Amino acid sequence: MRTLLHSMHRAGHIELQELPKDGNQRRPGTTSFYWFFDPERMRRRVLEETYKTMGNLLRRARVEREGVRGVVEKSERTDVVGREDEFLGDEELKALHEWRGKEERIWGEVARLDDLVAVLRDF
Repeated sequence: MRTLLHSMHRAGHIELQELPKDGNQRRPGTTSFYWFFDPERMRRRVLEETYKTMGNLLRRARVEREGVRGVVEKSERTDVVGREDEFLGDEELKALHEWRGKEERIWGEVARLDDLVAVLRDF
C-alpha cells in the first residue's frame, strides 16, 4: 500500500500531511501521516493530460498521413473517388487501406477523449 501511495504522491495525484503527536518534534515514530487529494486540482490535471493526448493523436495522424500523402491525394481526386481499384496499384491500395484503418482508430480515440473532456469540463 505504501509503495502505491508513494508512486501516486510522486506523480502529484495525492499529497502528504504530517501531524506530529508531540508538539513540534518531527520523529517519525510519533508522527501521523495523512494522505489527501484535491478533487478540483485532479480534475484540472486530468483535463490537461487529456488535451495533451488529443494533441499528440492529431499530430500522429498528420505524420502518418505524410507517409502516404501521394496515395491519399491520388485517391481523393474526383476521377478516382469510388474507382480506386481501377486507378491504384496493389501496393497503393494496401497503403490506402492501412492508412484509412489507422485514421479511423485515431479519430475514434479522439472522439472518446472529447467525450471525457465534455464530462470533466461540464459536470
